[in-house]
Amino acid sequence: MVPYNLPQLIICLLLLVVCTDSTQRFIEEPSDTTARIGDTKVLVCKVVNRQGHVQWTKDGFGLDTPRDLPGYSRYRMVGNEAAGEHNLEISNIVIDDDAVYECQLGATADLPSVRSKAATLEVLVTPDPPIILNGAMINTTEETEISLECFSSGGRPEVTITWMDGKNNSLEKPNITDTSETLPDGKRMTVSSILRYNVTKKDDGTEIVCQTENSALSQPLRTSIQLVVKYAPVVTVTSTPAQLTEGDEVTFTCTAETNPGIMSYLWFEENIPLIGSRNKTYVVEKIGREHHKVAVKCQVRNLEGKVGVGTLTPKVHYHPIFTETPTDVSDDIGATVKLPCKADGFPKPTFIWYRNGDINQVVHDGEDLSITIDEKNIGKYFCRVSVKGFPEITTSATVYMKGPPNIQNKASQATQIGKEYEDVELTCEAFAIPAPTKVGWSVSGKEGLGLN
Repeated sequence: MVPYNLPQLIICLLLLVVCTDSTQRFIEEPSDTTARIGDTKVLVCKVVNRQGHVQWTKDGFGLDTPRDLPGYSRYRMVGNEAAGEHNLEISNIVIDDDAVYECQLGATADLPSVRSKAATLEVLVTPDPPIILNGAMINTTEETEISLECFSSGGRPEVTITWMDGKNNSLEKPNITDTSETLPDGKRMTVSSILRYNVTKKDDGTEIVCQTENSALSQPLRTSIQLVVKYAPVVTVTSTPAQLTEGDEVTFTCTAETNPGIMSYLWFEENIPLIGSRNKTYVVEKIGREHHKVAVKCQVRNLEGKVGVGTLTPKVHYHPIFTETPTDVSDDIGATVKLPCKADGFPKPTFIWYRNGDINQVVHDGEDLSITIDEKNIGKYFCRVSVKGFPEITTSATVYMKGPPNIQNKASQATQIGKEYEDVELTCEAFAIPAPTKVGWSVSGKEGLGLN
């Protein structure tokens, strides 16, 4: 006996197994896929060692074994049969082709049947264009909630509905309720979405968009509804010219946005109706300081009786006038006195005080001036008032210090010349606070000569 070499023995046994393996099996199997209506799709099935018949099943129902699949005009097996290719070709796909498919090898006397893994063909169906059941337009009123319903039918897979405003901003999900229902074919879906929307006057004339999309669509489908919103007048009052100066002729204009349109205007000053002023404009022929910051109102009523009011408070530029002026004042040395100076004007007046006519020596820049009396501070004080765009105005008062009389004309009266027997007039001027009450004369130092 020739002894066997162990490695050679193992190789021979393996070759025997391979050479004698006649089991029918799949070397390529179908896989899940998608298709659109009208497409052609091929599901792969390739086998080796085929012993039994090849048959495809659809949702568990056999399609028969001939490769041309009689009775199924759009179905056939394609590929190189000798190479084991038994691919299923489905042409001009319809929704009914949406199913689970298997490739099967039939049993023989010696071999059992074999099934490939299941493959799902999902048929993608574009939905019908969306419809907003409320119509193309809806009439409503501001500050109310409306319900809009959008409907989409026939899509597969299920359609997603999105609501958007006229600027393509997605609307909040909490205000949206979606429902869906399967159509009788068990494949396609009908989807409905209800939007609850709070309307404001800004929505008048805008559109709400319903958009639908699924994977069968290359781009979303859209429809829209226009909102017609009734709202009370929103009123604005303007003036011409915009900057008002005392003496100008001024036209006030009333502008209103409203739906429906305007029925009437009514003007007011400080809530008092202006009789006869019922037009869009109100004219003041000569505006004055009495109109400054007096509210001008325009009331607009629309065709539904809704009322809106606009207000303009005019600022009238006018020249300054004094409302309080200082008067001359006197007091003892060291005392504090107050000189008031008040004025009305617009823009707001500014004040400066200066002394003895020297405008370069400003002593104060407010309304009222306080002075402590002494030799340096007595004199005449001027209050000057300025309002931008108008001439300045000025008033004055003198501050005196109380004290003994002071002869004012000593130099001019030191020597007087006269002729004998002619009259000569001698003048004595004296100043004092309080004013002197008695003047006395003396001749050569002698008083009481009856010259008082």
